[in-house]
Amino acid sequence: MNRLQLVLCLSALCWSLRLPAQVVLTLPDMEVEENQTIFADITVASFQDIVGLQFTLQWDSTQLQFIDVENFGLSNVSQSDNFGQHMIGSGILTFAWDDPTPSEGNTLADGETLFTVIFKVIGTGPASSELTITDFPTAIEAVNSQAQILEVTIEPGTIEVMGTTATRETETEGLALHFEPNPFHEAVAVHFFLPHGTQTRLSMYDLSGRLLFEEESFFESGAHTRYFGKERFPAPGMYLLTLSNGHTTITKRLVMQ
Repeated sequence: MNRLQLVLCLSALCWSLRLPAQVVLTLPDMEVEENQTIFADITVASFQDIVGLQFTLQWDSTQLQFIDVENFGLSNVSQSDNFGQHMIGSGILTFAWDDPTPSEGNTLADGETLFTVIFKVIGTGPASSELTITDFPTAIEAVNSQAQILEVTIEPGTIEVMGTTATRETETEGLALHFEPNPFHEAVAVHFFLPHGTQTRLSMYDLSGRLLFEEESFFESGAHTRYFGKERFPAPGMYLLTLSNGHTTITKRLVMQ
């Protein structure tokens, strides 16, 4: 065997023994205010042909109160079947999922949301709560369609609780508004939370104040999501979306690229 053949054989052996790719789970860094309802997106990277995933989400229960979980990026996920909530009072939410079609696996784009957790800020600022993924009580594990157990990289987030202002507290009264993704290209998910069932209006404006479109309906209390495609917007740029229930209004900016 000559030297070139030896190098090629060693390269092939190293390739066959290479470790499977990593899965990356990223948790958000957020600045929030007292009494605010927040939407924390858990996002992924290098998420290819995955057939099984489990882990434990952990937070400071003296600062954040679990409200709900939504916006599932994987197939066949439900709150009742895939999330363990018996320890949420201690700041622990477990997650376990198996692909119903394991021969194919699930692939998510880098930056895509795995799921969104809704919290109520119950702590007083200034304070911070680490939002992270741990091994207890449910171990961290990801499996691909070749039955390989993958390494999982965790990028923890921090929820910074700022001191609330009287103006902010008066303006929102428990309403919350969140866009995902922002900026967006093809479509944007508008997540909002209502403390009470009420007639609610969503209004989209350009920066000149011109009304582009508006939707109004009665919504029950809790979390809701509406999706708007790029065809609803005249051109890339910055826009203002207003959420109003008649006596309380929130306005936030979103960007179409």
